[in-house]
Amino acid sequence: REDLPLAFLAIAAAASTAGFIFDSICNPFGQWDAWAMWMLRARFIDLLGPSWGRWFAGPGRLQFDHTDYPFLLPTIVGSAWHDAGSESPMITHAITWLFAAASVALLFAAVDHFAGRIAAVAASIALLSISDFAPVASWLYADVPFALYVLATVVLLVLTSIDGPSPGVLVLA
Repeated sequence: REDLPLAFLAIAAAASTAGFIFDSICNPFGQWDAWAMWMLRARFIDLLGPSWGRWFAGPGRLQFDHTDYPFLLPTIVGSAWHDAGSESPMITHAITWLFAAASVALLFAAVDHFAGRIAAVAASIALLSISDFAPVASWLYADVPFALYVLATVVLLVLTSIDGPSPGVLVLA
């Protein structure tokens, strides 16, 4: 009986993953933001190899729209493509699925720590039930990685407010 809530969470995770896979098959290269920003930069990082950074800074640099956007997703994807020797959409979707899974896992762990197992299962199922969660991840948008880092920051700040200030945790946050 104690495993019943976890079984419900497993069903929700499987359904969300199935939706992610379906959307990934329908949109192997993601949606517009992925093409226009994230994967275009990732492609340059892949093609330019380890010296890619010098092409994005200083005089003669490559010009892109939204230069204020971070390079987190493009560097991870571009480096993975470079290391694999392939620009396979499967690599990109695996990376974004890992970000989505890490978001659910971090939410589960944090709520489990602060409020208990049943609340953690409920919070995780609620996240997986958001109608745009799996599709946005499969569209290769940077929203899910960004949300993971925001969630991690909030969890660390809540930890310091409950357990007392810790300089290391605050720096990490």
